[in-house]
Amino acid sequence: MARRRGFTLIEMLVVLSILGVLMGLSVAAFQRSVPHRDLARRALLDALRHARLFAIAENAPALVVLEPATETGWPMVQAIGRKTVGNWHLEGTDVVGWPVDARGAGLEEEPVGALARAVRLSADEPSWLEVPVVPAFETRAGFALEVFLALPRWRGQLLFSKGRAIALRLDSEGALSLQVQVVTLDQAGEPKLIFHTVATPPGVVPLGRFFKLAATFDGLQLRLTVDDALVGEVALLRRAPFDPDAGTPLLFGSFDQPAEFALDELKWGIYAGDTQELREMELGAGARFVRFGPDGALDPRFHQGPAELCVQTPTESPDRKPIETWVRVGLLGDVQ
Repeated sequence: MARRRGFTLIEMLVVLSILGVLMGLSVAAFQRSVPHRDLARRALLDALRHARLFAIAENAPALVVLEPATETGWPMVQAIGRKTVGNWHLEGTDVVGWPVDARGAGLEEEPVGALARAVRLSADEPSWLEVPVVPAFETRAGFALEVFLALPRWRGQLLFSKGRAIALRLDSEGALSLQVQVVTLDQAGEPKLIFHTVATPPGVVPLGRFFKLAATFDGLQLRLTVDDALVGEVALLRRAPFDPDAGTPLLFGSFDQPAEFALDELKWGIYAGDTQELREMELGAGARFVRFGPDGALDPRFHQGPAELCVQTPTESPDRKPIETWVRVGLLGDVQ
């Protein structure tokens, strides 16, 4: 009776290697066989669906942005949404958090915080709470700050800052102002730094209890909310990259002035996402961005009707018009 012979480990590894090479060749051949306009359409659809799902999941606006070609590459499509990158549950002078611990001076325990205990910044000596910056905290797409604060009275003071990039202030009438630094181009096409500001009416800040304060900027809109109610917003005419003043920490209070507030449940977020290259394509006459609201529909502050994105496949002959590829987004966020 003949003995049955199996495969050796080396034989199996050789067969798997050959299969891997053949699959790689098949994928490359498939990609070459698909027209660039179809690949670009798929990239646009992927970005739109990804951003819409991001908006619904995070209950925050999300963007799809078309970036023009540079001298060294092709146009880009970006899906940008909010992502939390830091959390701190502040228990008295215990200010540990993720991914780095906070530190400070003039810190005291607040027995009753937003959830349990909290930390109070002294009003009698210079007091501050600092979160050292890590690379994940910084992006040119924008930021999202959420924190619970409690104030005994209204007075002019700097509540929060990040170098020159962000300044969140309170005045003596209970009004807030948020200033952010962005990058724009001057008349010669050179980058320059300017500031945009949003301010609230007086009296929006409650006293004697913890309230939730959120300050956000996504490149198109500055927003301030108190207890999840919108108290101030400014929409920009065109998208402006945020300048995060790289390397500067997140700072509550001031290094040289007494503060007079307590804080708890700190969350830091950024706007970031995925980028895909639109090879062998040019941007067409459609919109340059699509902004979804938290409900997944088009944001009515920026879209009064359906949004349409267009990319073009250039032709070899200058007499022939480029081949256009359109993607349409309905008011409810449906993609066609």
